[in-house]
Amino acid sequence: KPIGQGAELLILSKNDSTKTITDDNQIELLAPVRPPIERQEQKLQIHILFDGGSRGNPGVAGAGAAVTVLDKTSANIQNAFQRTAHIRNYLGLKFTNNEAEYKSLISGLEYAQNAVAEFRHDGENDLIGLELFVQGDSQLIIRQLTGEYKCASEKLKPRYRKAKALLDSFSNICDCNLSLEHVY
Repeated sequence: KPIGQGAELLILSKNDSTKTITDDNQIELLAPVRPPIERQEQKLQIHILFDGGSRGNPGVAGAGAAVTVLDKTSANIQNAFQRTAHIRNYLGLKFTNNEAEYKSLISGLEYAQNAVAEFRHDGENDLIGLELFVQGDSQLIIRQLTGEYKCASEKLKPRYRKAKALLDSFSNICDCNLSLEHVY
């Protein structure tokens, strides 16, 4: 989208914001933008690290996730597009630790879903491969999502169903290699 009256020059870098410089020397910082590439089969890797916590259980709670998106289409990994988002949420006063863990996971998955949609904008790209790595320190959440444990808590069931639906949505888009891992 043009800024001002003049043409734009986009300066892209791997981890910094995009700088738009107009012919009247105004500078506007934008979020990182994936450089345009020719129509081709594309590969994307997303890594989500999530964590939530509650002081008091239930008590004051917060949730967070770090999501890294890497476009692995380029044969030269040095030219691959990458961005990382840090998502933080204050949840309130009466949340359990497990509710906070699910909220952090859902926030990360929603961001990843938006990144995939942005990557596939206007159907111009054929996403053939998606590697989705999800890591969290909640053994309960990971084991519920892998089917090792059943989600019995009525308070957690809506969050479990939402997280499961988000994970399943990636398989509907393309061939998705999903890894759920409990980390300490």
